[in-house]
Amino acid sequence: MPLSFAQQRLWFLDQLNPGDTSQNIPLFLQLDGELDQEALSWSVQEIMRRHESLRTTFQTIDGEAVQRIAPAVTDFALPCLDFSAMEAEQQQQAVRELLPREAGRAFNIAQDCLLRILLVRLQPQQHLFLVVMHHIITDGWSIGIFSAELQALYQARVQQQPSPLPELAIQYADFAAWQRQWLQSDAASEQLAYWKQRLQGAQSFEYPADHPRPEVNSHRGSNYTFTLSEQTTRTLKTFSQQESATIFMTLLTAFKCVLARKTGSEDIVVGTDIANRTRQETEALIGFFINLLALRTDLSGKPTFRQAVARVRENVLGAYSNQELPYDVLVDRLHLKRSYGRTPLINLLFVLQNVPGGSASASAGNEQEQSLSISPVANEVTSSKFDFAVFMAETAEGGMAGSITYSTDLFDAVSMQQLVTAFEHYLQAALAQPDLQIHEIPLPAEAKQSQPAPEPQVEASKQERRPASLRKLGNIKGNRTKL
Repeated sequence: MPLSFAQQRLWFLDQLNPGDTSQNIPLFLQLDGELDQEALSWSVQEIMRRHESLRTTFQTIDGEAVQRIAPAVTDFALPCLDFSAMEAEQQQQAVRELLPREAGRAFNIAQDCLLRILLVRLQPQQHLFLVVMHHIITDGWSIGIFSAELQALYQARVQQQPSPLPELAIQYADFAAWQRQWLQSDAASEQLAYWKQRLQGAQSFEYPADHPRPEVNSHRGSNYTFTLSEQTTRTLKTFSQQESATIFMTLLTAFKCVLARKTGSEDIVVGTDIANRTRQETEALIGFFINLLALRTDLSGKPTFRQAVARVRENVLGAYSNQELPYDVLVDRLHLKRSYGRTPLINLLFVLQNVPGGSASASAGNEQEQSLSISPVANEVTSSKFDFAVFMAETAEGGMAGSITYSTDLFDAVSMQQLVTAFEHYLQAALAQPDLQIHEIPLPAEAKQSQPAPEPQVEASKQERRPASLRKLGNIKGNRTKL
């Protein structure tokens, strides 16, 4: 069976650089409580049965890549390591060494199962559950599906109940075949025409680097995290409602304005990832659906921040309405220059995530009502596919958490910290005075040290008039990104 266009790109990259670990996607979970290991093994086996993508390898026949789907296994054995006999310090060191080693272990996409599982026993009631998948079979939305199904199946098994999950209507290979058929449709032609017009004459946006760009991208990366206060987040939401915009649109506007101020460029292309699950049948599938959108904004003419938000809003809505055209097809049709290790046209990424976080529990349902608590384990970022990528998400406390993952080939940590500081300061000042021209809103170096950015002010009456418009935006498929 054929590959999807996104899979074909990753297959091609793997041919150029076999065993590239930058496409590994890890999921590390801590399990606290009484663990039923047989139930956990069965749950993984059932997920693999349900989702053919987890049993798929990618082989070459007559020079063409094809999907090969292996039969479902009926005797899955969960690989285990036992660290429980170690002293505390020795155990911590072993875990610190194990996590990056597992995350960075290469796959052979033609031969290996591209789902790797490992259970680590730390204490009688404490385990680590390590999952690593190759990006060619999964994406961030899929990671959420895997986690949710694991919890539901485990709970059903320990309670001696049948699987509560309905059978899937289609498989990923069906989507790949449909995608190639869809590309011959009038809808695909219309979307291609939109993108050709939208990106005509566009150039890759280059943020000033600390080091010369290497000929070959090593994908080495690091990460810097930051937060927005609850007050700023509340004002961000209210302002966005006033402008019939999503908070993603407002955040992206502030980010692009900072890039414009720091570089002098007024034509800015920034990428964003989109879930690209526009059909109901795809929403429950594990697979590589995610698509890349090039969001181009013209900030010339000295617009106010409010006007800039309107421009970005128009850009984003147009992109969402034309999201099904695979970015790799667009690259070919626009004859964009390709180079190994770089995404054509897009060097920077800005993403608002809505992946459910926190912890969960699965009850055993016996007389003592024992339960298993499941919580994510942070994994250190050591790779970057773009020059830098900003990820933001709302927190349970009402603020916003952000991180910037950047190429250490190009940037030093201090440069990324300064960029984030400028973004935070500019956003607060822009929300406070949105009718200032974007070049008049001060950056940190321009603001007086004794006068912090004023607290943003909003008009409550406008907020009350806007919810219906915002709900309409929320109904657009693809206004949901999971990484």
